[in-house]
Amino acid sequence: MKQGPKIEDATIVVQSREPVAVDMDDTVVMMSLERGKYYGLDKVGSRIWELLAEPRSVADLCSTLEAEFEVDAETCAADVREFLTELAGEQLIRIVDGPQAPGSGSRA
Repeated sequence: MKQGPKIEDATIVVQSREPVAVDMDDTVVMMSLERGKYYGLDKVGSRIWELLAEPRSVADLCSTLEAEFEVDAETCAADVREFLTELAGEQLIRIVDGPQAPGSGSRA
């Protein structure tokens, strides 16, 4: 996968509308018709994808994952940010608020 924008703990992300995703046991298989690619997510990646059905912050994602999986906070945060950066690079998620969100430079 390509690398996307830098994602911080306060960044809010959500699934993109474009990829078609199918749950298969503990995995998700996604097809981007626009890009002509398919992707397979493991159990943790599939859970992240499920959680991103609604916009949420990276910090919130990490809190949920730390409670559900045996992972320490530092490792979880680093791995989740890296994974989300890759998803953003492939346009599979959208940044809706945070330092890299479109139009986030000035707010009234």
